[in-house]
Amino acid sequence: MPVIGTREDLSVLRFRKGGSTRYFTAGITASALTNIQIPGHTLFAYPFYCAKDEKFDRIAINVYLADVGNAHLGIYADDGSVAPGRLILDAGEVSVESPTGVKEISMSLELSGGKLYWLAYVCGGIPSLRVVSRNTLIKECLSLDNTLSVDWGTRFERGFTYAALPDPFGTASVNTSPGENCPVFLRKV
Repeated sequence: MPVIGTREDLSVLRFRKGGSTRYFTAGITASALTNIQIPGHTLFAYPFYCAKDEKFDRIAINVYLADVGNAHLGIYADDGSVAPGRLILDAGEVSVESPTGVKEISMSLELSGGKLYWLAYVCGGIPSLRVVSRNTLIKECLSLDNTLSVDWGTRFERGFTYAALPDPFGTASVNTSPGENCPVFLRKV
């Protein structure tokens, strides 16, 4: 039986099912997917918690409406203050042009259990992407502001001219804008 406050009791995230058709993102549970446009030339980082050691072999986005250009995908380590720090993986680019659908990059990545990571996305264009409903993201780690009236923080972001992912992530702010959700997915081995 898990002991409260230890790594063994941490959440349903311990139970990620692997396989060639299973993708995971920053959400704990997913009730819906939706389509949104995410601004170009902005570097985004979304919280991704690993409760146990896990291996992943794909990183992907799902393009719903195409645009011109490419998107860079990657993963950052947490810097110890619940913010993206050093670059763990710049997986490379995927096209956001036609055809639409899942755009994935093969990789070999093992993430350590009990750690927070950050899924990263930056695009030169503004395609519409399929994303997990905002209400299902891990919001608690970015909290509410001191007025308790602003929406939950859902990600870090900063202006960034499209290029390879920087190392480290750099100075960014927490964003609480409604309607913008994590577009990055990892496939578990």
